[in-house]
Amino acid sequence: MGRRRRWKTKGLSAPVVSTDVDPVTRSIALHGSRIAVAAGRRWRVVDVNSQTEVHSDTTHEGFVRDIRFSRDGQYMLTCGDDKTARSWKAADWSCLRVLKSSKKACACAFSQDGSHLFFADRFGDVLVATTAQPAAANAADAADAEEPHLLLGHLQAIITSLTSGLVSSSGQQLLVSTDRDGKVRASVLPSDPTQGSYEIHNYCLGHTSFVTSSAAVPAAAAVAAGSSSLLVTGSGDGTVRLW
Repeated sequence: MGRRRRWKTKGLSAPVVSTDVDPVTRSIALHGSRIAVAAGRRWRVVDVNSQTEVHSDTTHEGFVRDIRFSRDGQYMLTCGDDKTARSWKAADWSCLRVLKSSKKACACAFSQDGSHLFFADRFGDVLVATTAQPAAANAADAADAEEPHLLLGHLQAIITSLTSGLVSSSGQQLLVSTDRDGKVRASVLPSDPTQGSYEIHNYCLGHTSFVTSSAAVPAAAAVAAGSSSLLVTGSGDGTVRLW
C-alpha cells in the first residue's frame, strides 16, 4: 500500500491531505550493473555505476507484477494486470512480443538458455512461448497479442513466483513454481517446452503459509556446497528456506 502525504498550508485551518497513492514496488531484477524496478504501471532500468536511468516504460495498461532479465542480459520480460507478458530487447528496448492470458499475469521467468519465456496467471496456469520475435508480427500493438502455449498448471492456486536455471542430479532442466497454498513445485522442462511439461520432479514441502518468492543460488555457490542446484524460498510463515 502507498503512503498518504500531509501538507500544512499557511492560512488554512486544517492540513491539506493528498489522496495520491505512491506506486508499490512489485519486483526487482538484477543483471551486472543494471537494476530493473517495476512500480505501478511503470518499469525502469538504472545503471548503478553511472547512477543514470537507462530506460523507462509505461506501455502496460495495468500494474506490472514481475520483471526479469534473461541470463545473458540481452532480453527483458515483464508481465502484469493487463493480462499480458511482454518481451523486450535490451539493446534498444524495443518490444519483441506481446503474449496474452485470460487472467492477470503475476510471475515470469526466462529459460536457462534464454530461448523460451514463461509467465503465470492468477488462475494457476504457467504459459510458455519462444523468446525469438515471430516473423511479420507487430508486437508493439497489444490488440495483436499472441496466444502462448500451456506449460503446466497449479490446481486453483495463485502462482507467486517462477524460477528457472535449476538442474536435477540427472541433468534435467527444472522450472520451480510457488503458490499461495504454500507449495514449492519443481517441474521437468522438456527439450521443447511449448509441448508442455508433464513430469513433476519434486515438491519442496515445509512452508506453513503462502510462498512469496523463490530464487536459484548461483551455480558456482551450489557446486561449492556439493549440490547441482540450490533453491531459496521465502514465505508468509516468516521463514526463508534453502533446498
